[in-house]
Amino acid sequence: MQIITTSSQVITFIPRAYEVAYLVDVIDMVTNVTEIVSRAANTFGNYKTIDINFSGLATISLVEGRYYGIQVLNASTLDVVYRDDLFCEINSAQYTQHNSDNTYTTL
Repeated sequence: MQIITTSSQVITFIPRAYEVAYLVDVIDMVTNVTEIVSRAANTFGNYKTIDINFSGLATISLVEGRYYGIQVLNASTLDVVYRDDLFCEINSAQYTQHNSDNTYTTL
């Protein structure tokens, strides 16, 4: 499972077959809406990375706290080369940090 935000995200994976271009199928697990986008992949050692702009998807709007599925397909044969789950979480910038000295008062 990979944790994503509602903006652009880099997905890193080890594919079953190494290609230059892939089709990325994003599936909303609640509504079963799917969207397929074509993406080029970069190589980083044995890993492939794909940059996906989730805010630019036409049919899926990412909702925080929701699960999504992702399938990466070989662009020429349509074979699935990678499959994973995604979880959209709240931006860490929205959290506030509270400092405490952890002292407890008993009555």
